[in-house]
Amino acid sequence: MSKVFLDKNFRIFRLQQLPSTTRDEDTVIDSLCRDSYNTNVQQLKKKLANCILSNGFYKPLLRSQSSTGDLISTTEHNVSRLYNDGRFLNDKVELSDILQHLLVRPKTTELEYEGKSLKIGHFRFKFLNVIPVQFLILIEVEPGVMLLMMKCMSKLSSVIVDFFINDLGCLFNPLRLSNEFISEILNNTMASIIEVNKIGALEMVYNKIKTTNNSLNSMMLNLENQDLHFFINNEKTFLDTFYEHLFAQSAIHFDMIQLTRIRCKLYFFSCEGLIRFSSDMSFLPYPETQDDVRPSIWPLLHKLCNLCLSSIDTDGTGLKD
Repeated sequence: MSKVFLDKNFRIFRLQQLPSTTRDEDTVIDSLCRDSYNTNVQQLKKKLANCILSNGFYKPLLRSQSSTGDLISTTEHNVSRLYNDGRFLNDKVELSDILQHLLVRPKTTELEYEGKSLKIGHFRFKFLNVIPVQFLILIEVEPGVMLLMMKCMSKLSSVIVDFFINDLGCLFNPLRLSNEFISEILNNTMASIIEVNKIGALEMVYNKIKTTNNSLNSMMLNLENQDLHFFINNEKTFLDTFYEHLFAQSAIHFDMIQLTRIRCKLYFFSCEGLIRFSSDMSFLPYPETQDDVRPSIWPLLHKLCNLCLSSIDTDGTGLKD
């Protein structure tokens, strides 16, 4: 399994491949992640190269101004290698130049988890020293349905979304994480992590707070690591215990407010579909079998995969179609 899941901010989406009588029936993962010579890979690479060319992403970066107001000269460290070896800034850049230096690395793997075989596709690309490595991860939830995790520049993301919809004929939906989903993630973490210090400090953000004049739009609560154990017991969930404490102190019913973001030493989850797993978690499905004491990311990814099977969203509580 790959460390590519760790220490990166991903946006998450539900991807559904529709059957077609005009295209081959390879899965999206096979057609995009199996090898770099696949027709679909080459098509996407060309679209990305066109985006890089049309937006001038190949151009050198300018340094900041000096204290005198003059621009500091550019150096080899912040100038694209397109301009090395005697090329000038006014030389015309062709699509072939971009394609030559646009590195694409597809990969497929399989994983056994909870008695189910999961096919996983990775698609990485970078452009010299100008665009760092961009990531797509596809996890097949069931035939034709995938969880997509994307870490990519916004303009390049638009190219990829268009490719999935118009070239591969997929339905493409952002995943929204509900109050119930985020609360369950946090409660399960508190119930399963024996050593609380692994969680670190906890940050919780609440939105949709109803006040008399709507003066309070959001609220952030922070719990230091040493205080977490006060709200962990075997009879109630962590949040139930914590909310009872807050009600006694403030008379505010936090169980009636939307929990929209959680952050701790292990992970970050946001209702907008932003997630991050830190390297304090293991990318292995069963880390204890390999003497890895870190908690696995796969119980959390499994829940996200199950969310992809949802088809109902009338009030922002799950998947938004």
